[in-house]
Amino acid sequence: MDSTRIGGAPVTTALYARFSASVVSGVMRSSGTVLEPMAIAIGCIALVEVPSAYALADRFGIEGVWMAYPITFLAMLVLQAALYRL
Repeated sequence: MDSTRIGGAPVTTALYARFSASVVSGVMRSSGTVLEPMAIAIGCIALVEVPSAYALADRFGIEGVWMAYPITFLAMLVLQAALYRL
């Protein structure tokens, strides 16, 4: 894999997940729910992003660290959307 090139699909997925997670988080915060989105974000970074980056870095190097971002954003999106629907 060429490290000087950014792949289209992973970048698109990461940006879509990040944007969607931000929208859901913003909607929740504007409705008065502040602590839960913050806890989800911190929890996803500590419990999803760091272990994913560590595991993927062993196999893919620095690109594995970047692969952990869309995984984290998707986890945040799923958890925040589930909380919002409750």
